[in-house]
Amino acid sequence: MGLPLQPDLHPAPPWWWRMVTLLVVTLAVLVAAILAGPQRAAVLVVGVDADAAPYAVVATERIRSARTRLDLVMFAAWMDGDRPHPLAVELAAAASRGVAVTVCLDFDGKDTDDRNAPLASWMAAHGITLIRDEPDRRTHAKVLVCDRRWVLLGSHNWTRTGVHANRELAVLLDDPEKAEEILAWCARIPGWK
Repeated sequence: MGLPLQPDLHPAPPWWWRMVTLLVVTLAVLVAAILAGPQRAAVLVVGVDADAAPYAVVATERIRSARTRLDLVMFAAWMDGDRPHPLAVELAAAASRGVAVTVCLDFDGKDTDDRNAPLASWMAAHGITLIRDEPDRRTHAKVLVCDRRWVLLGSHNWTRTGVHANRELAVLLDDPEKAEEILAWCARIPGWK
């Protein structure tokens, strides 16, 4: 402490220095977060195992949250009895609210053609752009891309057993770069826009 007539060596009060320190630390954390870039998390999705989110729930959430576009490549997508598969109904609902929905199904001249055809017709009649792959090549991929950001990639076919009974595995990625890579792959399918 200085003499009464001498100036204080710390011109600002202590609370002011605490505020400046807090502000500097906060800015440093924000700059570090910006420089690190967005963190991407992968979520494992398993068909019927109790410790993982069910595929149908995750796919439905992603489809319902889509605002601009949905792209699906699927080996097998079948009617559920005499009704369309519930995930196809979700795609049609997305199309009706203005989301661009494109679906490529396998039509390679083999047994899946007869099973895929009824749901393919239903989808086309409900505002979904349908692409039938080349008859001399099997499309065995199972991937859904939502809004050029979310990717649901795995082994699930859109059949009752594929979604609810089989031991299947998929990964949900929040990764726009991977989504663009997958969409570039899709663009090589004849008829893809």
